[in-house]
Amino acid sequence: MVLASRTDGWAAAVGRTATLTAVTALWLLPWMLFVTLNGGLADYFDRAIEYAQAEANASNLRSWPRLALVPGRPLLGLERPDRPLAQITWMPGLADAERASTERRYGLEFVREGDDTRWYYVRDASDGNLDALAGDAHVAGTTGLGRVHRPAWRELTASMSPLRLAPALHSAANADAWLFWLFWGLPPICAAIALRRAMGGLERWRGEVAVVLGLCAMAAMVNAGFLRDTLRTRLADAIVPAALLSAWVVGLCWRERWRLRSLQLLARLVTIAVLIASCAAIAQIGEWPERIERTGIDEGLEGVLARARGVSAFLGRPHRQDPPSRIAAALMPFFAYLDRCTDTSEQLIVTSESPEVPVLAGRTFASDGVVLGAWYSSVKHQDRTVAALRARPPLFVVYTDGASFRSRFDMIEPFIRGEYQPLADLTLDGGGAVPILVHRTRTPVSTDPSTGWPCFR
Repeated sequence: MVLASRTDGWAAAVGRTATLTAVTALWLLPWMLFVTLNGGLADYFDRAIEYAQAEANASNLRSWPRLALVPGRPLLGLERPDRPLAQITWMPGLADAERASTERRYGLEFVREGDDTRWYYVRDASDGNLDALAGDAHVAGTTGLGRVHRPAWRELTASMSPLRLAPALHSAANADAWLFWLFWGLPPICAAIALRRAMGGLERWRGEVAVVLGLCAMAAMVNAGFLRDTLRTRLADAIVPAALLSAWVVGLCWRERWRLRSLQLLARLVTIAVLIASCAAIAQIGEWPERIERTGIDEGLEGVLARARGVSAFLGRPHRQDPPSRIAAALMPFFAYLDRCTDTSEQLIVTSESPEVPVLAGRTFASDGVVLGAWYSSVKHQDRTVAALRARPPLFVVYTDGASFRSRFDMIEPFIRGEYQPLADLTLDGGGAVPILVHRTRTPVSTDPSTGWPCFR
């Protein structure tokens, strides 16, 4: 706003900025009052800084991303045609000779071994062969047969795949590094161009320089905050300022006529090369082939409609029908018990990074967070957490990841040990158990016939 108002004088710039600040503060006033009455602003920011420091310590990049050549692949050369892979899970106990015979029958070309499966190229992608393969008695399951049978346009793009350049640079790590440095390179480049245009009086519209420099500042802050480990999961969070700056700088190359036409031609070639490399990197980290197959687009309208029906049916199911973790799956009997034997006003403590547990339980979390894990509750202010728990003790504790909990929350752990006693240990798939604790002083009114546990309503 200051930059956009500079031609009207600094008094106007300061006045408009002060007005914007005052209006923003007015809109924030209800939130500030709410936080003040529920713990205080100072405590709020103190805890926010604590969480941010913990997040930074855990997820900051340990080294700068670097481009590296893939061993054994040429920097300039051709690649093999793009051939989709199918994943086959064979029946347990199947003899190697019988499996090899089945592979030959269906035209399966072995590529690599997985944990419980094998990956293949399928030479015969006809519907009859794929249907017979999926229904074969020796096959326990298949994944990816839909992408093996591809429409003509995808076969055409596959046949053109050997024309890709620089196969030695085609790797996920290089895709991460390219986009990381592109995101960080755009703000200083665009800021320098914008300042030069401002000094030369070349603004195409009022406020152009202000908008671009504001985007540069925003992009730098977004990059600093979002581009952390694991990088490929964070890049999408920082895309908006980078996309807007890219659109602006590309527009300068293609929408305006430069005095040096040869320089403009070179700039246009550079933008094309950068765009191609960026699309390739995005396709790499975004797993485009798998996501396209998941949507059903490659199977036409019927595939898209089938996907829509499947998603709709999935969203219509209760949360508990599809537990998202081993812990949630093990706790399913406990969730049903809560429905039978407790009121919905009862609360839980969860001592690990399992925020799905209160959701699936249909019970709120006690105290000041979502769960007592690394990101959700304050370590520095444990005394306040204990005071809140004593004032309104929750009925149950889901005591997972006990060693980590004890090391982090050394004031809350003695409270739980003194106030709660074991109720049950629920077995985890693959080994281990989830202990459930119940408050010592709560008196049950009956016994649950399904589990033998005490009922509290």
